[in-house]
Amino acid sequence: MTQTLQIYLDECQRIMTRAGEPLSPKMRPLGEADWPAVLQSPCLPHEALIALKHSNTPMQRPPVGVIGPREATQQQLEIAYALGSGLAELGIPLLCGGRSGVMEAASKGAALQGGEVIGLLPDTHAEAANPWVTLPIASGLGEARNVLIARASVLLIAVGGSLGTHTEVAFGRHFNKPVLTFPDAPTAEGITPVSSVEEALHLTAAHLWGVTQPS
Repeated sequence: MTQTLQIYLDECQRIMTRAGEPLSPKMRPLGEADWPAVLQSPCLPHEALIALKHSNTPMQRPPVGVIGPREATQQQLEIAYALGSGLAELGIPLLCGGRSGVMEAASKGAALQGGEVIGLLPDTHAEAANPWVTLPIASGLGEARNVLIARASVLLIAVGGSLGTHTEVAFGRHFNKPVLTFPDAPTAEGITPVSSVEEALHLTAAHLWGVTQPS
């Protein structure tokens, strides 16, 4: 599995590949920038993201959504915090609802690692965001903003469940987005259950590079 998942930069074509086959990453170098030479060495998807982050190459990166209830258990908060931290370490922007509970825990984890935290708020004023959101967006749409979170995220990770989380999972699948769910999260057709933060981050990294996990 490790070998089949390895990716690298084709030096001649300047495209990311796996086993000689071109990949279609969900991110791309910004403007006139190119993929950094550090990616010419074969590595796993999450390792490639770390190398890309440390290369300081300007990139266009789509956000990953972390969703879950405002009234969360301690375990859910710890998982959300670790997810936010892990996404930031990989250089992946975090998108959430910008409020409390799972959203705030994930925001804090990402912000303390220097990550970008986008809070898509239901409110009409940015001051409603939790203190760890770096980019508050006051949508003024109320809970209808859940649709935008599902649409704007390249992938969703659900921690815990509430009625709002159910809608985000359902809309994510409706938009054909990958949805990773921890055991206490809502279920829906086509979701991918995960049992650890490490598993969720590795699947996320693979998806961002356009890699399909071997069966």
